[in-house]
Amino acid sequence: MTTYDTSADAINALVSQGYNHNFNLKEEVLYCHTNDTSLQPDEFQIDKVYRFEGETDPDDEVVVYAISSHR
Repeated sequence: MTTYDTSADAINALVSQGYNHNFNLKEEVLYCHTNDTSLQPDEFQIDKVYRFEGETDPDDEVVVYAISSHR
């Protein structure tokens, strides 16, 4: 799997690969504000995971997930 220096680099690469919506955790679903879509856990799969830690504070961790859904 490819590694990236920053979360922004990973997100830009994923966009160029066709991952075109940004989902966030909302209660017990993933929610996309752009197109008002919610996905239940059984409606998507995780394709790739990228983890980034802050240089000075390990609590500044960012995780980028690439997901796909047939919905």
